[in-house]
Amino acid sequence: MSALSYFKVFPAAGGLCLALLSAPAQAKPPTPFYKFTPGETNAWSVEITVQGENGEEVTSGNVIMTTTAVTAGVATVDWHGSLRTENRPPFQAGPGLYAGRPMRGLNGYGGVSELALDDHGRVLRNSGDYALPVPLGELVQFIFTPLPPQLVAGQELKDEVQVLDAPQLLGPIQSFATSSFNSPGYSPGYYTGRDPRSAPAMLTLARSVTWQVLSNSPGRLTLEKHTRLHSLLLTGSEPRLQAGADARLEFDLTNGWFQIIEGTAELTSVTENTSRKSKIKYTCRHLTGAAEAGALAPPAPSARTARPVLSAEDVRQLITDLKSDDANNRRLALGRLQGGASVPAPPAELLSLLVTETADPDQFTRMVAMNFLAEHATLEQVPTLVKCLKDGDLGVRRNAVKALTHLQDERAIQPLADYVARGDTFDQEAASALINQGPAAEKAVLALLDEHAIETRRQACLILRQIGTRASLEPLQKQMTDPDQSLSQAAVDAVRAINERQ
Repeated sequence: MSALSYFKVFPAAGGLCLALLSAPAQAKPPTPFYKFTPGETNAWSVEITVQGENGEEVTSGNVIMTTTAVTAGVATVDWHGSLRTENRPPFQAGPGLYAGRPMRGLNGYGGVSELALDDHGRVLRNSGDYALPVPLGELVQFIFTPLPPQLVAGQELKDEVQVLDAPQLLGPIQSFATSSFNSPGYSPGYYTGRDPRSAPAMLTLARSVTWQVLSNSPGRLTLEKHTRLHSLLLTGSEPRLQAGADARLEFDLTNGWFQIIEGTAELTSVTENTSRKSKIKYTCRHLTGAAEAGALAPPAPSARTARPVLSAEDVRQLITDLKSDDANNRRLALGRLQGGASVPAPPAELLSLLVTETADPDQFTRMVAMNFLAEHATLEQVPTLVKCLKDGDLGVRRNAVKALTHLQDERAIQPLADYVARGDTFDQEAASALINQGPAAEKAVLALLDEHAIETRRQACLILRQIGTRASLEPLQKQMTDPDQSLSQAAVDAVRAINERQ
């Protein structure tokens, strides 16, 4: 279950090296696919042990997932975790490879994160999956690992992914691109004083995955999955990073998910100054009966304190302060909005003032203004929001996309399509905004099929799968013959979905 100019990632489903082994007398194994039922909640136990040069860390606990909606073969899934990380002696803090710091971000029942997946396990929208050490990928994608589109003996395909090139190696990079910058392990402050770069570097890795069918019994498919990665960048004659994982998986064909995932992995990083190694052992099990009831039993997070609602008089004073020539008064007024004060029906004058603030050179001012407009903008602010799609600040661009998503104004269609074509960090969210526009966005999205970047064309296929009409069929059929399997399969899925709607 449960991304971009310089953050591009090609999905795992496009890079499978598939070798299927089965006895001659055994029936041809069925192609597995995930099944999602709206409103259904499931729980999995997870344990990941990382043995690095500084000691051993064990992260264990439960992950809860609820399918909130299923539309045209795409499921929206909410998840949260109750994982705990502990250091086992002997343990020494230092630059070795271990997973503790980022994994601790899952401790406790945190806020719910949302992903959209198709029945092959490919993530179509990521709003908060959590990175695991290389080569495990991300938490929800570790549990709902991408499945091969079909079981074909001898098929050999490859793809590339990106991971963080940092002392604590994580990946793939789509978690970095879609997680909050305040998340542990990804906060710019985390690198302050430890890494002189303003943002962490990334490595491109070549990846291959080999699947083997161990057994094919009624209702259950037992598989082996072998993953191998190596960086394209070398240190001397050796890859800067190489990793491998070997897993045994049991797939429940009736329910449509993996019951058991267990295996081991190794990771080696070689830089000009250091050579580090890490070994990983992991287990994931679907919980049933009393174990499931126990996992679901912990109380929900305590309700947050209600946001203070500003009175009409407070709003008038806020407007007065925002108009002030005194920079300190304006900043204090913005601080009240940033501090969580609620304005249920903001007057047009307040919105107009905040639109002006989006052009302020001060980053804090622009951030507060855009946070407010993301929630309260009206059709009058669409031209400003469109302009903000090109802002140099990542948060401003993301809030602009968020606002345009719920406004559904046709003036935003072409700018959003251009945003996807640029491969921005949140182009998947822009894709969702175009999907919300419905068939009105079809023409602009069809133009994306002429772009050179494979990921842009794949995004276009995913959008057209939701909104395309017969006018999209011929352009999509041309993409079906592309040698990149992630693109060709996305085009096939889009054509199938459109024909089913007609």
